[in-house]
Amino acid sequence: MRTLSIRWRLVLSYALLAVLTVGVVGALALGLIRSNLAQRETELLTMNAQAVARQAARSIQPVSDRYRLQQLADMAAFLGNVQVRILDAEGNLIVDSGPRGAADRLMWIAPPSHSDAVSAARQPWIIAGVFSRRMAYPEFEARLFEALGIGEASPSAQIMVVERVSGPYGDQFVFSELRQQTSSPPTQPEEPLPATATQVRVPIELGSAVVGYVELSSASALNEATLQTAQRAFMLAALGATLLAVLAGLWVSRGLSAPLLDLTNAAARMAQGDLSARAPVRATGQSRDEIEQLAGRFNDMAAKLEASFQALSAERDALRRFIADASHELRTPITALKMANELLQGPAGEDPTTRAEFLAQNATQLARLEWITRNLLDLSRLDAGIAQLELAEHDVAELLASAARPFEQAAEQKGIRLIVYPLPLTVRCDRARVEIALSNLIENALKFTPAGGRIEVSAEAEGGNVRLLVRDTGIGVAPEDQAHIFERFYRGKNHRADGSGLGLAIVKSIAQAHGGTAFVESVTGAGSTFGIVLPLASPQPAAP
Repeated sequence: MRTLSIRWRLVLSYALLAVLTVGVVGALALGLIRSNLAQRETELLTMNAQAVARQAARSIQPVSDRYRLQQLADMAAFLGNVQVRILDAEGNLIVDSGPRGAADRLMWIAPPSHSDAVSAARQPWIIAGVFSRRMAYPEFEARLFEALGIGEASPSAQIMVVERVSGPYGDQFVFSELRQQTSSPPTQPEEPLPATATQVRVPIELGSAVVGYVELSSASALNEATLQTAQRAFMLAALGATLLAVLAGLWVSRGLSAPLLDLTNAAARMAQGDLSARAPVRATGQSRDEIEQLAGRFNDMAAKLEASFQALSAERDALRRFIADASHELRTPITALKMANELLQGPAGEDPTTRAEFLAQNATQLARLEWITRNLLDLSRLDAGIAQLELAEHDVAELLASAARPFEQAAEQKGIRLIVYPLPLTVRCDRARVEIALSNLIENALKFTPAGGRIEVSAEAEGGNVRLLVRDTGIGVAPEDQAHIFERFYRGKNHRADGSGLGLAIVKSIAQAHGGTAFVESVTGAGSTFGIVLPLASPQPAAP
């Protein structure tokens, strides 16, 4: 089964919310309208029933005049479009207008039209009662004239019948002229009163006595039409709201799904190996929503991942160079040992002087192999961060003097002045390793400083750090070599000197293990300054 995308799920949720909202509001509104219409209809029926009761009180005592009561009931039924029943005090039925449609025609008689206004004024209008469907026209006319006390209407009198035609929004009246009809006009079928009709009953009172009751029942088609109209209006509103919700959902979901699609595309590109892929985000100063914040975190993660891969690539390249350089460095003493061993196995091994010379050379090569392997192991431990440093507070002046002491004789033999400038500072460090770093710097300075030169070992405070310095007046370091001088097995391009190329790499690793750095400042032909920066143990007093 295919899963809907977030965009379409959001659109459908908008549409469903719109339908539910309009449906709930429409149901409540229709309920309120229905209740209000029922209340108003009951109030109107009650007022009409009270009016009919006041008129019926004249014809119900002492003897009920059924004809007048019937005409009253039919008239009220015609005018109010209701069913009217008049009951006696015991609740027995006296007259009934019948169900809806039983009395829906009213006949009235007007005097003849004369040019003589005076003659016309002498004969007033005669308005008759309801022309009931239960009574033929001749019977109705005879009883009407009998009630009026006249023999017959003038031949030129106008007899009109008002026909009421029920409709969904009310009743329509149709006027037609009749003259001496022998039968009633065509009638429409009577409509039974629904079971849900509103019904009210009010007493007919004479003084304080209740002599009967008037009962009105109505099922207004207008109320039902109003409710149906309101229902159709709410259905149209639901359709319109759903359409608007779908359009709004499409517009909003586009703004939400577009960043997610961009993020997905960026992730897909990264999965294919493009570590430079980034999700688009707005400027940092602008407000970001949750999706843009996610995109920003994704970009940060991607940048760190790219940097990690670059670092791994650099480490891989460095490892390859390290293996190549180590192989090169180890090949020389191994080749020398192999050649000396072959010679010693031949005739040269029988000569004591030659044998002693070769053995001395072998001892030198073995010492060189031991130094290289030991320093390579130390470098690996320092770079991996697993070397155990024995940290303690040490006096800087004593540290400098201890590191320079083993080189005093070699400097004197080479005609180089080795000067130590003590400074009253305290540094927290691993003394043995820092002495190794200083020894490598001093030894490196002795190699490249000619006779008559000078080497100065000193220290200086810089903020919360101390700089341990070795200055020489040697040949200096070329600018193109300074960026690589602390790399493993790097010896520079402009000179040849004994050594493995590991001494300065060890200096850098020791400084970094202490949280410091190593640096070089040099001018070709004017000497160099090598040093390491270490944090001071505590705030130091200012120098005088």
